[in-house]
Amino acid sequence: MSVLNATQIRTRVTILFVVTILSIGLIVSAVAFGILLRTYMATSAEQYRQHLKSKQTALGNCLQHLTEQAIQMHSCNTCCTLLDSYCDNPACMETLQHDNIKTLAHALKHSRMIDGIVRIDLDGKVIANVGSTFPSTFWPYAPGTTPDGSGAPVSVVYSGLISEEGQLHLIAVSSITLETKIIGYDILFFSPIHFLDILQDSSVAATALFHPDYPAIIWADGTYSSTRYSADGQHAKVEKIISTLDLHQDTEAVQSWPTTFDAGQPNFIYARIPGSTWYIGSYIDKPQTFWIMLREHIAILLTTLGLSFVGGILCYLALRPLTRRIITLASRLELANVNLEEKVHERRLVEADLHLSEEQWVNTFTSIEDAIFVLDADGKIIKQNSAARNLSSAYPGAKYTGTLIPRHGERSELFKKMQAQKTSIKQVFDAPADTSFSITLTPIIINQQITGAVHLVRDITDEIRGEKVKSEMLAAVSHEIRTPITAIMGFVEFMQTTEVTAEQRQEYLQIIQREMNRMSELMNDFLDLQRLQSSMQEYNFSEANLAELLRESAELYAMTLHKHSLVMQVPEHLPSIKVDAERMLRVFSNLISNAIKYSPKGGAITIGARSTPRSIFVWIQDEGFGIPPQSQTKIFNRFYRVNDGDRRIAGGLGLGLALVKEIVEAHKGKVWVESKEDQGSTFFVELPRD
Repeated sequence: MSVLNATQIRTRVTILFVVTILSIGLIVSAVAFGILLRTYMATSAEQYRQHLKSKQTALGNCLQHLTEQAIQMHSCNTCCTLLDSYCDNPACMETLQHDNIKTLAHALKHSRMIDGIVRIDLDGKVIANVGSTFPSTFWPYAPGTTPDGSGAPVSVVYSGLISEEGQLHLIAVSSITLETKIIGYDILFFSPIHFLDILQDSSVAATALFHPDYPAIIWADGTYSSTRYSADGQHAKVEKIISTLDLHQDTEAVQSWPTTFDAGQPNFIYARIPGSTWYIGSYIDKPQTFWIMLREHIAILLTTLGLSFVGGILCYLALRPLTRRIITLASRLELANVNLEEKVHERRLVEADLHLSEEQWVNTFTSIEDAIFVLDADGKIIKQNSAARNLSSAYPGAKYTGTLIPRHGERSELFKKMQAQKTSIKQVFDAPADTSFSITLTPIIINQQITGAVHLVRDITDEIRGEKVKSEMLAAVSHEIRTPITAIMGFVEFMQTTEVTAEQRQEYLQIIQREMNRMSELMNDFLDLQRLQSSMQEYNFSEANLAELLRESAELYAMTLHKHSLVMQVPEHLPSIKVDAERMLRVFSNLISNAIKYSPKGGAITIGARSTPRSIFVWIQDEGFGIPPQSQTKIFNRFYRVNDGDRRIAGGLGLGLALVKEIVEAHKGKVWVESKEDQGSTFFVELPRD
């Protein structure tokens, strides 16, 4: 880690002060500008409302003036009297037209806003047509009805915008009345161009005159849109806004779109013109309003930023003497911090190593299968592993405490002997159920003083049993092999010293061969069993048909049987299952061989099989001696043979059924026997199909 020098520290302190002051100035400027913008926008919104209100009033006055002019067109009593007379006597049409054309032309000459007049009677017949007019198809009512359709007298009704050959006109229908009686109508045509002076406003983005029932829109710049959404830019935005407004409200108040907003300018304000169904609206561009406000207040913003910068420099100059001392202290502190971090880093490495070593020791101590008790000098148990706790639970009580299991806080005789000899002490402890333990007490010596001991208990039951089995095995093998060896040696010696006939020699050789086969069978059973139990022999599982294996096993003995008969109760089609075929042949051969051997008087040997959804059962039944009840649970043990007086069959180590059990259990199956004395035995093998 690099250490900053004094110049670098001073530079950083300087930058820190200047940036801090400038940041404060910027924050203050931003807050002030935000408040100013909010206030300005709120004030502008009200100003725009008042401005639109004045335009609304001006347009209302303009329409009121038009209404007064329309009424004046037929205020002449002479014209009304002639029109009323015409209603009673249509024959005076020529005189009526002449007088009305003359009167209307004179009135039109003095009107600056009206471009044309059509006077009609109640039936819609034209009495006078003066100036620029439009056909009756553009008139806002059908002849013979009142303009509003109610039949009641109406002073003036204004139509929508009329476009014809590039010219725009508004139509006003004025009822000609005589003593509350409608006697005709004046259709007045005037151009909306006279409204442009009122609509023009440079402070807003766009101002428009529009009607809810007509698609045309008059713009303040003198243009108009005859169809909605035909314009571009600001005009297109206004047209889309107008299409979303509810313009059928009977109110002349100034309204906004959207109806709710924060202290800012609404997008669009609008109001209905008094005395008509026309609306005036102004679109306000917020970015434009923002830039106007920014131009007006940029000087204040720049002044605030300038003062912040000057304040930062002055603050630095005022604090510069203090920075020298800070730099010196910072250098010393940085150097001390570097040294401290190095020491902390080294300490952490050491602690990590210690923690790792402790974890490794704890895991090793816990995973040891031998029971370990760590004792202090007074015999108190300081620590014990899982095996020690399990041992204490398995052998509770005073009988085992003190020798097998140390008594907490008491020194046993073995502990005292260890202290006296200052060396490890060993002892074998025999527990019930033929279990044995080796106890080792090792002293913990520090500075030539015994500060404690390690009490280790190891289960040596399997070792003792193994030695015992080994001794029994050697005794059984030597005993069983002695008989055939003695017979072989006797016949060989007899044949070497005595002249025998060819028939005798053949008989003796057959006896020698039989004894050799017997000895070979004993050794093969023994070696196969040892290999299977030590997991040295691998199984080759594959799909096999048990019916074929049973028939093959039976054929091995069919030719040599003289007193027995083989009965097959095996179905033709048994399901195939995965087995080691060679091992299963050994199982069936051993069971058939035992059935023949233990029924020396002959009888039937029944070989059967059947299938269930989960297993296949095989049984081999004989009619021999049978097995006593007390021996039926032991016959599958190694070296066990039924000893029932004179009926014991000579030969064999008692390994055949043990080998059968090992092979069947390796196939996840079961083997058992059902037998009654003097009625024969039945051996069953169950093999799972899955």
